[in-house]
Amino acid sequence: MALFLAHVLVPFTSYVPHAAPRSAPLTLAAGADSRGQLLHRTAAFLAERDGSGFAEFPGGHIGAVQHPEAFADRLVEALGAGRTDVQG
Repeated sequence: MALFLAHVLVPFTSYVPHAAPRSAPLTLAAGADSRGQLLHRTAAFLAERDGSGFAEFPGGHIGAVQHPEAFADRLVEALGAGRTDVQG
């Protein structure tokens, strides 16, 4: 746990991305099963903070394995429309 806290959690939670213009739209994503947890909250916050899109996918950390068809459908939807906000 000490290794995780020192080398994973602290650097992750203290990182502040640069606010630089992008040449292509960015969509951040998280698994629906992780709603309310640190990584989901972080992705949603960053998307809101810099005006990026946010997509929620079926399942949790390994949603593509847990729900492959629903995950693929959601991925096609998120990539296909070219929208900046693909919340669902």
